[in-house]
Amino acid sequence: MGIDIIWLMPINTIGEKNRKGKLGSYYSVKDYYSINNELGTKEDLKNLVKKIHSLDMHVIVDWVANHSS
Repeated sequence: MGIDIIWLMPINTIGEKNRKGKLGSYYSVKDYYSINNELGTKEDLKNLVKKIHSLDMHVIVDWVANHSS
């Protein structure tokens, strides 16, 4: 496909208070040090990043600092 970067949407735990809709926004981060358990564990993320790097690719994790919950 010719790609060399995988860009992940926010992976952190999201806030629940004042959610708009059932799911809420993945940009409404509750804890920047945690991984949303719906997406896996920290170990899962480490393994994913290792695999991506082994394919000579890069990883970007999207986040917006002023959208915290």
